Formats: sequence, structure tokens, C-alpha cells
Amino acid sequence: MSIPFAALHEIAHVKGIAPEDEANFIAFLTALNHPDPAFRYSALFTAWIYASNKLSVRERDRACVRLEPSPAMRRDLIAHSLYWDRYSGKLQEISTAVNDSMLKANKQEDGVQSYGRMVDLIMAWYAKEQPAQR
Repeated sequence: MSIPFAALHEIAHVKGIAPEDEANFIAFLTALNHPDPAFRYSALFTAWIYASNKLSVRERDRACVRLEPSPAMRRDLIAHSLYWDRYSGKLQEISTAVNDSMLKANKQEDGVQSYGRMVDLIMAWYAKEQPAQR
């Protein structure tokens, strides 16, 4: 589900896009416009996760009423959460702290929080490119 998106994210880095939010955004646009439906699904799946994580619990309850995932995506979201739950704990905390430090050392001041700024870029892109659908 998220592998095509992750691969495109890493390719964006190879192509010179260093900031995490920008690499995520480029991966999103590339996957969304890819001819393979698995890539398009991966873009929407990953964007859903980032957008949901960005919302507070109260906001998430209201937003999910309007933006209900399909039953298939709901199953995939549950599977995704169960997969990553297996890796939660001390090792995950250390890994996140190391990644956060590495990003900050490379002048990404928001560290791991920068990944989620992709949502801001998607919203700005959507407002500019899709005004008739608002």
C-alpha cells in the first residue's frame, strides 16, 4: 500500500529534493498521476494517513464523518496500523529520535515533523489546481 509512495519519496531525494515535506509532495503528485492504479492508491492512502495524523482527535472525528474511507481502504488502514504497532516501543522511539536529530543536523528545523507538512502542500496545490471542485 505505501511501498510505491515510499519508493517515489526516495527517488525524489535522489533527484535532489532534500526537504522531507517536498519529497513527500513530489511522491504524492507522481504517484497520483502514475498509470498504475496501485501507485495512485498509494498516493491517496499515504495522504489519508498524513492528513489524519495532522488532525487533533476532535477534528479527526468531525473530518472522518465527511471523509469516510472506502471499506477496502479502511481494511488497509487497519492492516497498516497493526503492522507498525509491532514495531512500537523503545526501538521505535530511538529510531525516531535519531532520524529527528539527523534531519535537524541537515537544516530541516522541524525534524520528523517536516514529513507531515506534505498535507499543507497538498492543500495549497488542491486549492490552486482544483478550484471548481471546492
